[in-house]
Amino acid sequence: MLIPGMTNLIEFRLEVLLKTIKFSACRCLIMLERLIRIPGIRMGFIFLMMVSVFQVSQPPCLAVGNINVVSFDFFSQEDGLPNNQIQCIYQDKKGWIWLGTSLGLSRFDGYRFVNFTHNPDDTTTLSGSLVRVIFEDSRGNLLIGTENGGLNVFDRDRERFSHPYKNHSRSINLEVSV
Repeated sequence: MLIPGMTNLIEFRLEVLLKTIKFSACRCLIMLERLIRIPGIRMGFIFLMMVSVFQVSQPPCLAVGNINVVSFDFFSQEDGLPNNQIQCIYQDKKGWIWLGTSLGLSRFDGYRFVNFTHNPDDTTTLSGSLVRVIFEDSRGNLLIGTENGGLNVFDRDRERFSHPYKNHSRSINLEVSV
């Protein structure tokens, strides 16, 4: 049921809407969306108006080849992440996506995750669990900073880590964190 006096407002808005086609057809969509919020207007009416508007002139934003499709994928531990708390994200020069989490590092190739975690009994793993920083230097070395574990350098060929400051004379008996 239309509110009394609303018909003139709707006609005015539709007239303005049709006039804006030559200015920007994409803005018509915004105005139609606002019209939908007016109480008493049926969705079928709005749909018919949209069809008639787009028959008059195809909006540039809907022209073939001009559509920007944005999609998002959601990944979690169920998909292979070591933890759902992402601390940092980095894409290296080779295209890998590196994710620093609260329980380790994860490398994503677009299809699957390969995880690298801290194991206190193995000196070739991450020196800490909580990954705070991921960086790649000019030579392609991947540097990983962990909380309470310090700096880790990833060996891409052997897929393990070294810890350049672990036995450094100035860092002995110091707690190292990034």
